Amino acid sequence: MKFSHLLVVLAILVAGSAKLAVCANCSPGIPHSGVRAMILRTDTGGDTVGPLWLFEFREAIRRSASYCLVETDADAFLIVRVTTVQIAPSDNFTAVSVVTTISTLCNSFLVTLISGRERVQSSAGGALANLDDNVQKWIANQK
Repeated sequence: MKFSHLLVVLAILVAGSAKLAVCANCSPGIPHSGVRAMILRTDTGGDTVGPLWLFEFREAIRRSASYCLVETDADAFLIVRVTTVQIAPSDNFTAVSVVTTISTLCNSFLVTLISGRERVQSSAGGALANLDDNVQKWIANQK
């Protein structure tokens, strides 16, 4: 009986620690509560605006107090897949799809948008804010 209680407590501790991140810009190997680790998977499909948008999205994540980028799926709480596709022959616009999956569950959030070359910074920042809003709502619903 005591062994089964110990397993339950251990499972709760392991599940809770999945939300902690080990960030490259922090002390090595030390998790930080409240920071969610994210891995970014990308495909720009060869368009010219997509890489600019992805750069701004990565920068928004790096500036964020709530998220950090990690290198492996095992370290990630969120798996974010970004696909961009050129939608106009003028090379000035890209369609962006951001699919965020909570790594331990089958929950996903989808953000789609169209961004012009002159709006990549605000568009990428808005996409991260939308992602954060969806994650916060999911966390609130888990309580």
